[in-house]
Amino acid sequence: MKKKIILIMILNVFLLSIVTHANEMNLEDVSKDIEEIIAYIDLNYYKEINRDDLITGAYNGIFETLDNHSTYIDPQTYEAVMQHLHGNYIGIGIIVEETTDGILIKNTYGNSPAEAGGIEAGDVVLTVNGISVKSIGYNKALDLLLGEIESEVIVSVRKKGSNNIEVMKLIRELVDLESVEYKIIDEHVGYIRIIEFSQGVSDEISKALATFDEQKIDRIIIDVRNNPGGLIEEVIRVLNQFVESGNLLIEVQSKNINSKIIAEEAGRKNKLVVLTNSKSASASEILAGNLRYYNQARLLGTKTYGKGTVQEIINLKQGKHGAYKVTVGEYILPGGQKINELGLQPDVYVENYDDLDFDMIQSFAPMSENKDYRAGEIGLNIFGMEQRLSAMGYKINIDGVFDGESQRELIEFQKKYGIKGDGILNQETIQQLDVYFQKANMILDHDYQLEKALEIFEIGRER
Repeated sequence: MKKKIILIMILNVFLLSIVTHANEMNLEDVSKDIEEIIAYIDLNYYKEINRDDLITGAYNGIFETLDNHSTYIDPQTYEAVMQHLHGNYIGIGIIVEETTDGILIKNTYGNSPAEAGGIEAGDVVLTVNGISVKSIGYNKALDLLLGEIESEVIVSVRKKGSNNIEVMKLIRELVDLESVEYKIIDEHVGYIRIIEFSQGVSDEISKALATFDEQKIDRIIIDVRNNPGGLIEEVIRVLNQFVESGNLLIEVQSKNINSKIIAEEAGRKNKLVVLTNSKSASASEILAGNLRYYNQARLLGTKTYGKGTVQEIINLKQGKHGAYKVTVGEYILPGGQKINELGLQPDVYVENYDDLDFDMIQSFAPMSENKDYRAGEIGLNIFGMEQRLSAMGYKINIDGVFDGESQRELIEFQKKYGIKGDGILNQETIQQLDVYFQKANMILDHDYQLEKALEIFEIGRER
């Protein structure tokens, strides 16, 4: 017994010394430790390694304990981000997102190298300068697409809806980013598409509204589908054109201070429909939420992404060492509405299927097991269910394990489609999942959301 007490006392003293040592560590000590580690690896690691990669890895490690939106930005990416936010960049002129085996083209900018080379929405970039996108990862592949003006880049592209692969030699140019498109539909409705809230967007919106006013058009569709957000100051300037002076636009809650942004202009009265989908995020959600709250706009489409946090970008050595992006607050919409990880539900739910990854759909596991599954079970049907729900935008892990998270998301799906499943993966649910994706394949190129918006304005459909 005495030995046991002595052992416990020794262990406690040892643990106390570790805690005391950890508390005594300061940034100077940590900096020296990192320098020593990098030097040792550089000298002794059995393979060749780039010292800059080690330093980048150290930077990235700092942000691993923070949220997904806080991150280190390497110098080349930082330069591209800054160019992008200011309305131009040097590259080939594509709007993209990650897919299973490459870079999915969502759109191309007008008069860009990509457009001139024949790249179209739905194409997938598989290699850049002979290097597989899958082998180096999405972000590094995007870096390879950037470069000096008038320099050459070679890409292999799988064309939309086929297995045909084309190799294209493109010349990088300074691409002007057209972040706003507008037109008049059927002489009665104004249509504005906001691609991203980059610098100058509010001025383009002003031009669009002036054009509509000249034509005495008071019904407007604002399209923020696939809009990832952008500059907060730009969406505030846009809202000032719609919301009456004195109304609260957003409240930003941070660690040190809460701030409120108030509308400062007269605003305007238009009949509005805002088109949204699961890729409408951040500034797009600020716009949609405010227009619904103050202007009785109807949100049409699918639930938005749910990004309600604010980030600041701080450069290192004027950007020579890159920069870092840190989440510094959460914004709250009028009426106290929080949207972070929640999103905005539409007033009129219409699916368009155009934000689905059709390469992923081709790899779905079959759900052919003729049995019902309950929480806690494992099986191929569960894996297939998780694949399909994830592709539809449900937040779920794809591991074939029917855990609590999988069951909660399945219940949401069943409620939405009127299935009495109570969180059980039954045959009716499997059939509905299959019907959903069969329908998606059939109507991929049809814009049902825009059509429904026009129907709300009682002028039929644009085709």
